[in-house]
Amino acid sequence: MIKKITVVGLGYVGLAQALLFNPHHDVTGYDIDEDKVRAINEGTFKSHDFDVENALLTHPLHASTDFNASVKDSDLVIIATPTHFDEHENTLDLSSLKETLEKISRMKHRPIILIKSTIYNGATSQLQAAFPDLTILFSPEFLREGSALLDNLYPSRIVIGTRLENENERQIAEEIAAIYQLAAENKPVPTLIVGTKEAEAIKLFANTYLALRVAFFNELDTYAQTKSLDSQAIINGVSLDPRIGDYYNNPSFGYGGYCLPKDTKQLLAN
Repeated sequence: MIKKITVVGLGYVGLAQALLFNPHHDVTGYDIDEDKVRAINEGTFKSHDFDVENALLTHPLHASTDFNASVKDSDLVIIATPTHFDEHENTLDLSSLKETLEKISRMKHRPIILIKSTIYNGATSQLQAAFPDLTILFSPEFLREGSALLDNLYPSRIVIGTRLENENERQIAEEIAAIYQLAAENKPVPTLIVGTKEAEAIKLFANTYLALRVAFFNELDTYAQTKSLDSQAIINGVSLDPRIGDYYNNPSFGYGGYCLPKDTKQLLAN
């Protein structure tokens, strides 16, 4: 049974994960940033996410820079460390994941590992092969920076990737899905238990579709401007088609953020 959870990496993804489970479980957050850890423990951490700041005051989170102390008794370790896209290698940089797994592999304790960092297709299998003594699962996150905790509390779906042929790991995946269901406010949440490669692909294809959608409406807006047309009127008419829908249709200068650019690049590389 999962009682104690450690979240490794307290960026907007990891911190939201820690705060999601904090009211229901014994949670510790680990990060190498001493100033961030101190601010979290003191309740003075500042964020662009109001819900995060409020949650830290309502349910104070214990954070630490001591890796071994944070992980040693955990039932579940959620890894949410950065995986930037390496332009030279044309793939996501998994060095922070490998470093974390290497540290855990040297410990006597064997917690369940759940990767939340964005990874390329096939990465979980590769990491499992490199660390055969660990149980490694993958769960894609579908969060928006600035509303990460809210998106965790009201998720569109829960996806857990595991080795489906391994009955024990399938049961572990179901238990992890259950604690996400418990923490969610919009129960029941659609849940998928799939293979690790399918879970990885879901994340990459979902974000690539959203990037394509943003780019499409940007192009619509550019066309309207060059023809002296009312861009919003066209968007309204297009979006009334229920197959298209009225979302992600605000023209801008492009798309940014942390995930969309690197995920589209990774899918192209795959």
